[in-house]
Amino acid sequence: MPTNKRPGKSGPSHFGAKPASGAGAARPAAKRAKPSGKPGPGRPSAPGRDTARGASAPAGKAGAPRRPRSEGAPVSRPGVAGGAGTARRPRSAAPSAPASERPARNARGAAAPKPVLTGPTAAPPAAKPAVKRAPSARPGGKRAPGTIRPSNIIHTKWKDSRAFMVAASPVYKGFFREETLEKATELLLVERDPLIQPAVHRVLGEAPIGALHFDIVWENMNRFLYTVEASNRLGSRSTLGWMVARNHQEFGAILKAGYEGLRLLHKAAPALASEPLGIGFIYLPDRYRRAELGRELPVYFFRWPAREAAPLCVASPTQLALAAAPRPRLMGRTETERIRFGLTELIVRAFRPEKGVGLNLPALSPDDFLGWRSEGGVSNVNLVFCRARELRSSPGRYLQRLLSMTWPAPGGVFDIVPEDPARFFEAVCAAVGGETARLWVAECCGLFAGRASRAEKGPGIGYVEALRELVSSVPEQKEV
Repeated sequence: MPTNKRPGKSGPSHFGAKPASGAGAARPAAKRAKPSGKPGPGRPSAPGRDTARGASAPAGKAGAPRRPRSEGAPVSRPGVAGGAGTARRPRSAAPSAPASERPARNARGAAAPKPVLTGPTAAPPAAKPAVKRAPSARPGGKRAPGTIRPSNIIHTKWKDSRAFMVAASPVYKGFFREETLEKATELLLVERDPLIQPAVHRVLGEAPIGALHFDIVWENMNRFLYTVEASNRLGSRSTLGWMVARNHQEFGAILKAGYEGLRLLHKAAPALASEPLGIGFIYLPDRYRRAELGRELPVYFFRWPAREAAPLCVASPTQLALAAAPRPRLMGRTETERIRFGLTELIVRAFRPEKGVGLNLPALSPDDFLGWRSEGGVSNVNLVFCRARELRSSPGRYLQRLLSMTWPAPGGVFDIVPEDPARFFEAVCAAVGGETARLWVAECCGLFAGRASRAEKGPGIGYVEALRELVSSVPEQKEV
């Protein structure tokens, strides 16, 4: 029977003679998928297969290698005319391996469960001892119940209120960023701190420090002023002043001189000069961590005299004020006279007769002092910075310079000494005693004799004449 072949296809015809069935009949070959064109990706060609279009695929198992044949030998194809009597490859005489036993199935056709092989069971693992973990901190900064706050942690807070800066204050040049100072200060607190913590302990005691709140409140062309609110674990609180130089060079030298002057005047007048608590430096690293460009910025701490204290400023030729933002707070005539009395007593106490030296008075400025409002006769002024050097002078010459000392004021000048000559004489007596005061004031008045021009530049001729009468008429005072 002729084969029915379609164009471009090869293989046996569906109308060919079927092989005989029976015990001796050969097992028909399994159908194989016919290749269509060249094998693409994911469809590799079988070894030895001719992938050209129109080539016929041999019958047999799918994926079986092609058997080599000799030249001219016919290819046997079952079911194709002329191929029924072709000799086949003889089977091996050895018995074939028995097929693997299939698992038994139940009535529904589902596979029966396999038997479970049980062996000797191992001993259960030993239980680990329970370890009590420390309770972790709660979110929001709250501690878990029953935990103790570590005693070596100091919480810091930084603020830039500038509460004592007047609106018309000039803008000064900056030599470092405030963030650099903050980070350097916090680094000093966690390391070996010879400056900040000892100063706080001198005020609050030896209890562990809990928190430090820094606030920059005032500045001028050579230094910054901070207030430091300190508290310890026992609940004690206090305020310290922190003076910081604007740079580590010329302004640093000025700050060191100011601290030395404050230390000397605190010994002479503890009630009129703030207590110095220590001087040191804050190391400011270079932006690129170059060691040779690091800066040691001088700073010092002092005790804040009163909660309402603020730097002094001159409001008029007869009136002082407290620095505040945006405008100064004016002080009354009575408070101004009380501050004048305190300034006179402090300056007279700064004179050292055993060495014959006194302060260079023109170097003192209003912002070197802190003032506040007070009731009664209590002094309400305190020195916190003194860069004035000591100059050789006699007591009379020193008082003469004091009477001529003024500060610039809007519309004129402000006299440091009290308006009443009697109050001036009382301030000198409070500083050095009655007998010594009479001698010094008498010497001062003698220097003004015959020199009206010098008296006019200072308090005036009438002021000097009133002092001369007080010295000659007032009996000897008891030393205070």
